[in-house]
Amino acid sequence: MANLLITIMAVALAAFVLASGAWYIDTRVGPTNEIKLKSMAGMTSLAAGYRAFNMSDTQILPETSWKTSLGSYVTVPQPPGSGLEWIYDCNNDYAVEVATCAPGVRHGFCLFGASASEVQFTGMKRARSQMSSSQVDIGSSCGAGTYNSTDPASFSTPVALTYWLTN
Repeated sequence: MANLLITIMAVALAAFVLASGAWYIDTRVGPTNEIKLKSMAGMTSLAAGYRAFNMSDTQILPETSWKTSLGSYVTVPQPPGSGLEWIYDCNNDYAVEVATCAPGVRHGFCLFGASASEVQFTGMKRARSQMSSSQVDIGSSCGAGTYNSTDPASFSTPVALTYWLTN
């Protein structure tokens, strides 16, 4: 009898919650986690390809053909969300793509979105929190650490997650 009473109360409570329009499950959790996991996996894959390229080739990975060059060593990952893209830099200037990279300059891969959503930003920020803070920055542009300590005021906003490679 007690089980029947508890079951009736549980059904009544569930009906009340659904009827009142309250929704306690955050639907952004799944997509946010997917962005985080795919960002981390993508950066790990790109870094592995970069290292394999460096061990087998005498030249520095060029910016102009990095996807083709890395394609011989790893499958270049798809960006983890709509409007996001992977960018490689070897001249300390993500805005200028060069054919020949200078030795000794910090290299990096960047996951960039010109108008990222809050879900994309949160996923990228969670990916950053799971990785070494000295190796990953999150900002409004590639190479910047603008959002390492603060979040953007509004969305859709430019967001970039930069993974620095050790040379």
